[in-house]
Parts: sequence; C-alpha cells; structure tokens
Amino acid sequence: MEKYKNSYELFIPTKEENEVLHSLDKTYDKVCLMSKEEREYLNGLILRNQPKKLLEVGVWEGGSSTIILNAIKNNPESKLFSIDYLEKCLTGGKYYNIGHIVDFYPYLKNKWTLFTGGLSLKFMEEIGGNIDLCLIDTVHSNPGEILDTLMILPFLKDDAIIVYHDVNDHTISGKFAECNALGGFTNNLLFSAVNGKKYIQGNFVEQSPIPNTDKCYYFPNIGAIKTDSESKKHIFEIFNLLTLSWTYLPSTGEEKDIINFFIKYYDEYFVEYIKKVFVYHREYFEHGQDIPPTKYLIRQIIKKCLGKKSVQKIRRMKGN
Repeated sequence: MEKYKNSYELFIPTKEENEVLHSLDKTYDKVCLMSKEEREYLNGLILRNQPKKLLEVGVWEGGSSTIILNAIKNNPESKLFSIDYLEKCLTGGKYYNIGHIVDFYPYLKNKWTLFTGGLSLKFMEEIGGNIDLCLIDTVHSNPGEILDTLMILPFLKDDAIIVYHDVNDHTISGKFAECNALGGFTNNLLFSAVNGKKYIQGNFVEQSPIPNTDKCYYFPNIGAIKTDSESKKHIFEIFNLLTLSWTYLPSTGEEKDIINFFIKYYDEYFVEYIKKVFVYHREYFEHGQDIPPTKYLIRQIIKKCLGKKSVQKIRRMKGN
C-alpha cells in the first residue's frame, strides 16, 4: 500500500545555514520570541529558497525582522516589507517603536521598509504583488491571522512560501499535557487549511523548555507552506475558518475597510460570506451567548472605561 507523504517535507537547516544566523550579533536575542530552533528554521528556509520580495506581518520588537534581514543581506535583489497593526510596543513597562531592535543593525536597514498603524490591507497595494515569501505572526487569536492571510493572498506569487509561527501555541504544557481550548490555535488551523506543500519543522527538539518557564511545546511550533497554482482555488477552506469563535471584534470602521478590500479581490460569494460572518459575530458578542455572566460583565465594563479601540490594541499586544 502506498504511504501518503508527498504533501509534506521535514525541513532541517544545514550547519552552514545555521552559521549564517549565529554570526549575527546577539542583541536581537533579548527580544526575539522564537526559540533557537525556530530561528534556524526561518533562516534556513530563506537561505535555501533565496526569495527576492519578502513580507512580514507582525513585527513587535523586530526579532524576526532582524533574522530575515540578516538572511537576505548578501542578495542584492532581496527586500523585506514589514507590517504591524500598532505603532508602539509595550515591553518591560516601557513603550518602544515597533521594530526598534533593528536600529542596532544599521547595515541591514537599507533592505527594509516598515509600515505601522493599521491592518495589512492598508499597505498591501503600496507594497504590491509578486511576493515570494511571507511570515505571518500576529495575534494568534481568531480572526487575526485568518484575515491577514486573506489580505495578503492576492499579492503572493503562485509558488510563494507562507510561514506561520506559533502553529502549536495551544499545546504549551508543563508536567502533564495541556490544551488551551480558548484560543492560540489560529495558526494551527491555517497551517492545515491553506493548500500547498507543508514544510514541517524537522529540527524540533522535544521537551525543550521555553525560556524562563518550566513548560515546553508538544509539537513543532513553526511551519511553512509552499503554495502553487491550485492554492488560490482553495480559499473557501480559509474563509470557512471565520465561522469559528472569535476572541475579539475588529472595529466597525475596520469591518467596512475589510469588506471594501475584499470586493476588489474576491468574488461576490465570498464578499457576502464575510458580511454575514461579521453580522454573526457582532450578534454573538452583543448578546454574550455562552459567556459566563461575570466575564461578560467585566468585558463590558472594560469597554466602557477604555473604549473599544484601546481594548483591541491591548488584545493585539497580548497576542503578539
């Protein structure tokens, strides 16, 4: 009997590829939210595929930006475009500019263009198409990266690579196996739903503790998908994920922007689908069905005290 294995590849960085990463000054190490093996995976993926136009959605302090820029520094045709919803990041009780750690690597910045202060759709037309590789690492909560993926998909090459971080964030476990059933699985859903060849993290180290914790991931926590001409024909699988429970609501203004953006790039069925998705989730949030009364009351009080926009920013910062 034939074994089904041609839809994936265990991607293992080489020693030479790792040496390129480890030659980098360790300043970024203080802020990078990827493990050593995850950094090596991302670095190796870029070095081996030599993408010319790269996109990063979700920057925060700029740890992954630094890794990417270092990996493309010797390719004169390569350039990184980065997007973050926020303009500032809160860490250690202080606010910093998004991507501030890249300032410590001035020799890399000539290959970098940073956009901040809005959803991906706000910047995608300026960035343009023919994107070879995209890293998506934002809120790790629905509808976050699902909407991000749909915003960037029309701008990818047919054979582009999409990298998702925290694909098994929900499996962080201590002494015994745990599962965060309330969230953290958005990128796992996308890693399954997006059509294409999967590059599974082959250098994953089991039971390797997460820094400064006594916990570890049960499964590889970064993954990539090599798309092809068929991938964009399977977008229903992505849209359908939007019917699952959301942990936050985009603002009404953002909802309007999303719908108008989708009108340009998706057919009428999916435009009506996203409209209905928003109606469904706004009704759910308004009536608080299946939400414990105390939790729902606290949510409403926070909204009134801080305002919806502030609450959404806090959720996004927490997710990053």
